[in-house]
Amino acid sequence: MSEKDTTNSSRDIRQFCMERGTIVGIITSASFLCSMYGLSNFLLGQVSNLLGLLAIAMAGTGIRNYRREKGNITFGRACWMAMLTYFYAILLTALTQYIYFAFLDHGMLLGQLQKFVEMPEYRQLLQHMAGEEDIDTMIQTTLGVLGKPAQATMQFMWVNCFASLLFTIPTALIGITGKLKKED
Repeated sequence: MSEKDTTNSSRDIRQFCMERGTIVGIITSASFLCSMYGLSNFLLGQVSNLLGLLAIAMAGTGIRNYRREKGNITFGRACWMAMLTYFYAILLTALTQYIYFAFLDHGMLLGQLQKFVEMPEYRQLLQHMAGEEDIDTMIQTTLGVLGKPAQATMQFMWVNCFASLLFTIPTALIGITGKLKKED
């Protein structure tokens, strides 16, 4: 394969991942919004979970479709495509999260978290998990971070980055399974 073919292939993969990442980002943004409003509505919380699974399936089937069109790809290439797809999705989701925290939340998430913290069983769980640390300081720090839209968005973005790393391998496995197109 010549250098020009490699460059075109890389450009083609980036373009594909950007397009697929936009679709996955729209789905994960909808999942995020459903989860935020699902704190007080059980059905929306479940819709959020289903949308999260749909995002993984869309990324994996997108890689599979690319593989069927362009020919066999390696597992490493499929992992790279999954990571790149999730990168673009994370950017779109972060924008949605910032808009939500800056203009739509109005302290709803903080209110829900404060309700949880006031429950004795939740407080015991935190004390058990955190050990001897000062639970009140930890809670106030968390609530302080979530009270600022930019900081809340960054925290959610880090969680999304970590989750995307976890989902890269299953997504790549979905992408490399299935039959290739039969050559005539």
